[in-house]
Amino acid sequence: RLPMRRAIAAPNVRTLAVLGGLSIGSLHHAVAQTPDVGLKAGVAFADLGGRASEVWQGTTGSTAGAFVALRVRGRLAVQVEASLTEKDLIKRDASSGWLEWTSRLGAVYLETAVLLRYAIPVRRSQDRVFLTAGLAAAFALSCEDVATPRLLSGPGPLPATLHYECPRLLTYPDRPEVTAVVGVAGHVHTGAVPLIFEIRFA
Repeated sequence: RLPMRRAIAAPNVRTLAVLGGLSIGSLHHAVAQTPDVGLKAGVAFADLGGRASEVWQGTTGSTAGAFVALRVRGRLAVQVEASLTEKDLIKRDASSGWLEWTSRLGAVYLETAVLLRYAIPVRRSQDRVFLTAGLAAAFALSCEDVATPRLLSGPGPLPATLHYECPRLLTYPDRPEVTAVVGVAGHVHTGAVPLIFEIRFA
């Protein structure tokens, strides 16, 4: 059975991400041009703006990717990264007194970002706090909108789960979605392994 299509205006989706990861390489003063390479993964919390926020609510998704940073001057570095991010939305509709529909919309994006990263040393250790800001372009890779019924009362019958097309619900396929990015990250050395903890808003 082919999925149905329902027209909903594209909402303005923003995400707050909490990330953890591993940094390979460093930006020691002794090796100014050594790249900082790492992997990150975490949880993304979607938030909505516009008319769609009256119907849909943001929920959690996952995000994972890699980055490369190169120091350009002093404590300032340019960081380029790519990640796959889920931006999930949910809504509930009580169409009658005995039935409730839960719709979960999940879109997967390829996000590429170019950021400026400023390092703040922590005392005299190798640990660092980084402030990041820049631009990210998000390309929609896939989108799934599934409506699942639940009986509130009575014997049923329970309708079948519905699958909808949603190519324009979260982004415009003809062009990437460009957003500003700000964040704060900490690189904490545990032995010889630098761990990353980051909070980011886009």
